[in-house]
Amino acid sequence: MSRPTLRTVSVLYCDLVDSVGLASRLSEHAYFDQVLEPFYEAAERLIADHGGIMRPVIEGDRIMAVFGVPVEEPDDALRAVEAAVALRARIGELSRKLEDERDVRLQVHTGVNTGTVVVRNPERDPTAAFGDAANVGARFQDAAGPGEILLGERTHQLVSGVVVAEPVPVIVRGKQTPLTGWRLKRVDRAGVRRGPRVAAPLVGRELDLALLHWAYQRVTTESACHVVNVLGLAGVGKSRLVEEFVLSLDETPMILRAHCPAYGPGITYRPIMQLVAQAADVEPDDTAERIHERVLDLVDRHGRTTEKVMRLFGEPGNLIERDEIFRGVQRTFETLARRRPLVFVIEDLHEAKPVSLDAIRRLVGSLRDSRILVVCLARSEFLADGGALGAGSPNVHNLQLYPLPDDKVGQMVSHLLSGGSRPPGCASWSTPGPTATRCTCRSWWTSWSPRSGCGCGTGAGRCRSTSSRGSRRRRRSRPCSAPGSAAWPTPSGR
Repeated sequence: MSRPTLRTVSVLYCDLVDSVGLASRLSEHAYFDQVLEPFYEAAERLIADHGGIMRPVIEGDRIMAVFGVPVEEPDDALRAVEAAVALRARIGELSRKLEDERDVRLQVHTGVNTGTVVVRNPERDPTAAFGDAANVGARFQDAAGPGEILLGERTHQLVSGVVVAEPVPVIVRGKQTPLTGWRLKRVDRAGVRRGPRVAAPLVGRELDLALLHWAYQRVTTESACHVVNVLGLAGVGKSRLVEEFVLSLDETPMILRAHCPAYGPGITYRPIMQLVAQAADVEPDDTAERIHERVLDLVDRHGRTTEKVMRLFGEPGNLIERDEIFRGVQRTFETLARRRPLVFVIEDLHEAKPVSLDAIRRLVGSLRDSRILVVCLARSEFLADGGALGAGSPNVHNLQLYPLPDDKVGQMVSHLLSGGSRPPGCASWSTPGPTATRCTCRSWWTSWSPRSGCGCGTGAGRCRSTSSRGSRRRRRSRPCSAPGSAAWPTPSGR
């Protein structure tokens, strides 16, 4: 039998506003059939779509969901936030229907918080999460106003690069001082340019950065599509390098990001849909009508291309008509690329299913004469398996990142420690890359909750820079042991 374990999760609480008043204005059957049942069904579907698990035991009309159990993902916090936004939008659609039929308005208020909890049985009962993080998430939901989504401090830190939020004091019973909550205003998909920069400058990747700039210059001068596959071990610094490249560009190119999910509905076309959605400034809580307007304004006032592209967003039609979809998407990006260069950043390409990978390959192949730079991030084994994008085609470049040498890691650690000296007892600086170096510094010099995660990008379930057992000193002195970290330093004399 699985023992209770400490996990870092994101919890979501969502409740109907004035449910007592709603129940009094409707009959019991009408309240259940037209309010509660659609609310629960929408919540369960949308939460599952975003990789979470909804608790089967509902407290009144409040639902609770957990993201990060049984499998932890680096973007669990963002998944929880986007699920909250999508659920709010779905309830808005349901409310408009009920207002017309019964003069009843529905609203929800939501709290999302991230932290360490005790999970009773991660495999059999993953939503049985106990701890301060779960309690605070529930209190944030109570404090949120109608239609509001309140984020906890740590949740906001994890998603600050792609959301716009404002701080609000939240009084929580049992806490001596008010907590800081963050009222979500919108999820900003253009936020990649304003993403939080790490404290240390880019070290040891100057030539790799230059290659990305060289590829971009060729795109702009040759009016041809180029593909750069950035490959390496987990934590070696792929995302850090690409982030630095994107932030170093001027305002000329349009930056569009996509992520290849390993599971969930609609994964075949989801990366392509994400690229189109960002180009059209589609927000997660946009209605189908609003999405149609945004896509229509993007390139096509006559509607023929828009009709094809809207199949990606669930517009009625036959999604199996792949040729029609690709022609619409191809024309969309060709038109945009004539106006300004495009940069596609496709993350976690190694997670893509074969059908999704084929769809991305087909799209990129159809855009070979357009001013588009496609930057793909993937694990090293992805190339060995023959999955690299554009393999065997012209204008394709494979950029393999290797662990930084000791002297470069030393420079990075000095920056991260604000010029501080090497930690006592450390005989070597050797680490796989910048992300792992930040992880090691944190595990030495900051006090993190057990198994709370260290920022290495591997997820707390797989990262062992913190331990659920032993003294505080032991937890602080152990470096992360993410894949490829066999050469990482082991502090001596501890």
